[in-house]
Amino acid sequence: MSRKFVVALSFVAGIASTQAHAQSKKVSSPTCSEQEEKIAALIAENAELRAKIGEPSDNLQPAHVPDEPVPMPTGEDGFGGLKWGASTKDLRKKVPKAKQGSNESMWMVEQRLTGRDAMVGYAFVDDMFAVALVFFTVEYVNNNKYLDDHDEVRDLLTAKYGTPTLSSRDYWSDDLYRDDPDNWGMAVATGRLTRISTWETPTTEIELVTKGENFKLSNRIRYGSKKLEKRFDEQAQKRKTDGL
Repeated sequence: MSRKFVVALSFVAGIASTQAHAQSKKVSSPTCSEQEEKIAALIAENAELRAKIGEPSDNLQPAHVPDEPVPMPTGEDGFGGLKWGASTKDLRKKVPKAKQGSNESMWMVEQRLTGRDAMVGYAFVDDMFAVALVFFTVEYVNNNKYLDDHDEVRDLLTAKYGTPTLSSRDYWSDDLYRDDPDNWGMAVATGRLTRISTWETPTTEIELVTKGENFKLSNRIRYGSKKLEKRFDEQAQKRKTDGL
């Protein structure tokens, strides 16, 4: 076999390998519809978490207590420079790369926030901006890193919005791993531990949540308009029950 023939074979094999890798990457990448469903599910889950964390429970333990109260700044009337009540037309001007989901009320864009890659969902009710959700897409081998990220992002939000109204509370569904901080990341991954911090401004409610299930962990921030989020939650619930 000549050297030129061997080189040619190697070149063809390299092209095939590159095409296969590209095809695999294309298949494994989430579609816009999948991203939309993910964002919508997380927004709904945060609404359920608010009610759950608000209930008295022996399983709710403080994970962080600020040294000194941080005064609440005026805060931002909205998210990312887009005010609550803004229209989808305003969003297209402010965030031109945002893509509309199959549901006209949901728009999504990939952004980099706090030095981390994220998918951001902008949710509207009656063409009024009502809820934003930042879903951090960074993945770690060490599950404890998700809790580290929670604490780092919490400090950044505290600098902007003041002392949390609920400062890093840990909700435990059972006691496994509770006395073993080195395995708290595993506790999150198996759904035993949820960490949540919340803030409130005159116009906005903010929740930072670290949660996991079936070894899939996530960090996300939900921003909701006090004036519009109730209507948004009601319409989201109605859509879920349409046709029943």
